[in-house]
Amino acid sequence: MFNISEFKARIDRHGGPARTSLFEVAISPTNLRGELIVPGVISTDDLRFFCQTVSMPGINLEVMPYRPNGLGFTESMPMNSSPDQLNAVFMLDSNQRVMTYFHRWISSVVNVSGNRGDNARGLAPKLIEYKDTYAASELTIRHYSTHNPFQYYECRYEGVFPTQIGALELSWAGDGAATITVNFTYNRMIYSGFTESNVDVSSNFVGTQGSAIRGNNLAQTIQDFNTRSVDLLTTV
Repeated sequence: MFNISEFKARIDRHGGPARTSLFEVAISPTNLRGELIVPGVISTDDLRFFCQTVSMPGINLEVMPYRPNGLGFTESMPMNSSPDQLNAVFMLDSNQRVMTYFHRWISSVVNVSGNRGDNARGLAPKLIEYKDTYAASELTIRHYSTHNPFQYYECRYEGVFPTQIGALELSWAGDGAATITVNFTYNRMIYSGFTESNVDVSSNFVGTQGSAIRGNNLAQTIQDFNTRSVDLLTTV
């Protein structure tokens, strides 16, 4: 028989339910050569506050059917893996620096501009650049714990670059925040769960991101999601 008290106790034992809103996306400002991808537009440290939503890519195994004994029921044999695409939605600032950043980034992959002549990097129209020039060294997604602001699940993607920048929908009928969808591809993914180490990487967090977290309300926001959140969940 279902017991609500046991249900609460089991969830509390694991820190409570995870919240989809407790995350951040950090993009490395440098490419695989260590050079700035898009210099002089917006700091990538500021850019992470404009990421409204992100879809953490799933992992798929490509399988083929086979019959172990040559007949009978088929079984599946894994042959390869095909991860999903990484998609994110960014809010736009009224100075259009976020839009400029991604338009310049994708233009450094292929000069898509209809203007005559080379772009800012000297790339001729419709010409494709070398990958180590435009691929970011890393994009990191951190999904934070509800109770502990220094504990998170980290997902790192290397060799990232945008493959599509979505359309910007403008309308006089509405007054909401403008957003664009950016689709990324990547060479490699590293998840915290791939290793046997503890998901709690607070020492690394404090060393690299502590000052950034203390400079905003993220830690306080996480602390606000206390056991009250579980109480609300179980009383619905």
